[in-house]
Amino acid sequence: NVHWQLVESLQNSEEYWNNYEIKWKCKVHLFWGEADELIPLEVGQRQGAYFKNATFKVLPKVGHVWNMERPRQFNRWVEENEKNVRVTINPSF
Repeated sequence: NVHWQLVESLQNSEEYWNNYEIKWKCKVHLFWGEADELIPLEVGQRQGAYFKNATFKVLPKVGHVWNMERPRQFNRWVEENEKNVRVTINPSF
């Protein structure tokens, strides 16, 4: 199963990702699905704390793939924030 391979890969490289440093030159908007069963909410909260000046938002009734589960909500956010969005990144590696 591809999902379990992803989880296993993340677990096996946990030390690498814990020490990996990303320096963003732009504002970071980090959204995390409250019902994400692939990557726990606590991981998102740690990521949100890691990025300085990041916007961290928990999305109710959303799992791992916001743009597919709630496409109208996702599109509305992109349209409302179009001027501030340079790149949209799915945090899954």
